Amino acid sequence: MKFKIKRKKFLTILFFVAGIIIAASLFFAWKFIEGPKLVFSGEKIEQGDVLVVRLDGVWRAPAEARLGSKPVSFFRRGLSYFAIIGIDAKSKPEKIPFYVKLASGEELTSQLTILLGPVKKTKLVVSKEMTKQGIGAAALINNIISNDKPTLDSIFKIFTPKIGFSESFINPLKKWTDVGNFGTLRQSSGGSVRHFGVDLKADLGDSVFSINDGVAQFIGELPDYGKTVIIDHGLGIFSGYLHLSEIKTVVNSKVKRGEIIGLVGSTGYSLAPHLHFTVKINGASVNPRKFLDTVNEFIK
Repeated sequence: MKFKIKRKKFLTILFFVAGIIIAASLFFAWKFIEGPKLVFSGEKIEQGDVLVVRLDGVWRAPAEARLGSKPVSFFRRGLSYFAIIGIDAKSKPEKIPFYVKLASGEELTSQLTILLGPVKKTKLVVSKEMTKQGIGAAALINNIISNDKPTLDSIFKIFTPKIGFSESFINPLKKWTDVGNFGTLRQSSGGSVRHFGVDLKADLGDSVFSINDGVAQFIGELPDYGKTVIIDHGLGIFSGYLHLSEIKTVVNSKVKRGEIIGLVGSTGYSLAPHLHFTVKINGASVNPRKFLDTVNEFIK
C-alpha cells in the first residue's frame, strides 16, 4: 500500500513537471516562430535618458546595430538580447534612426525621437574657506574643464566588450536623498558648468556601495572631484563615486554588487559631506536615477 501511494505521488509530480516543461517549450518556440522583434523602453526619450532595447526571436547576437551613426552592443539575457544606450544630456533634439542587421542578414529599423530635457539653473557657490585661499568660481570651472574632466573622460573611453554584471542594479547608499539635481547649470560671474551627476545626502563616513559587479578602472584624488572611484560594468557602462573621505578598493580589482568601495566625504570642491554619483554609457552623461530605474524595470 505504501509503495502504491509513493508511486502515485511520484507519477503526479512527474506529470506536473512534464507539463511545465512542455508549456515552457511551446512558449519559447512561439517566441521564435513570431520572428525577430525590437522592443524599446521608450520611443520618445529626453536628453539624459537611458534607452533599453530588447531583441526577441533570434538565436544569435546581431551582426551590427546603430543608433544614428553610433554603434550599439547587445548582450544576451535569457532568450532575448538587450542593449543599454545612453542619450547624452547634450544630445541634439531630433528624430534618429535605429538600425539592426541580424546574423541572418535580415535588417530591422525603427525611428526614435530625442526630446529637449529640462535644465535647472542654480548659483555656483564658493565657500568662505576657498575664497580665503584665493580660489574663485572661475578657477574651479577652469580646473574641472582642463584637469578633472579630461582625466575621467579618458577612462570613460575604455570599452570592455563583455557585460560585467548579471543582477539588477542597487543604490550606492542605503538611502537615496537627492540634494543636487542631474543636469543643473551652475552659474556665477566667473562662468558656468553643468552638473552631470546627482548629489546624494549622506553623513561623513557612510558606506558607499558598488551598484553592481565590475572592475575598478580608476582610483585617485582629483583637485575638484576629490577622492574618486570609477567602476567599469562592461559594454561602456561606468559608475562614478566622488568626494569620498576614504577609498576601500584598489585599481583593476574586481568588485561585487553591494561591496563597500569607499566612505562618504567632502574632499575636493565640496561644501559639505555628500556623495556625487554619476553614470556614463559610452561617454554619454545620463541621469543616474533614470539609469537604475529603466535598466532594472526593463531587464529582468
